[in-house]
Amino acid sequence: DPKMEPYASYFVSKMDLTQHPIYQMTIEEISENRLFHGYSLLDGINRLWEGLQDGRVYYPLYSEEEVKQDPKKGEAFFLYFPSMDPGASEKPFVVVVPGGGNVQLWNMTEGFPIAGHFNKLGYHAVVLNYRVGGPALYPAPLEDMAQLLRDIDRHQGELGLKSGRYF
Repeated sequence: DPKMEPYASYFVSKMDLTQHPIYQMTIEEISENRLFHGYSLLDGINRLWEGLQDGRVYYPLYSEEEVKQDPKKGEAFFLYFPSMDPGASEKPFVVVVPGGGNVQLWNMTEGFPIAGHFNKLGYHAVVLNYRVGGPALYPAPLEDMAQLLRDIDRHQGELGLKSGRYF
């Protein structure tokens, strides 16, 4: 789907998936196999696809000017996964921070499926894509988390999120 193409490189960033066993799996095998933390990879990818059909999901953390000054800041953004539960805006929202040892980000396994799981439980979720790797890694990921929370404040009305109410 052309709407997914801009995000494909962020499914697992900084890794060549052709070297991973999942690359050889069929969609059916992926949907049946809960390889990572008991969550279905296909459920997570489908949840992202649904969000892309419904509207805006991508929010960069830094301005174009900030990215010009530090191109690595272009890697920092969040994806918004709204819950269909009408009461979700009254609840805290979930911040999902995928892992990868600060070398990679596993959004496909530790981001999208977990956000979708919390959506089913009635919570809005955001997945943070933070800066990883490089010689001067810290404090970049922490700066990205702080910027995420500032951005949530700025977009809270649009997203139906309450500033300061997250877990």
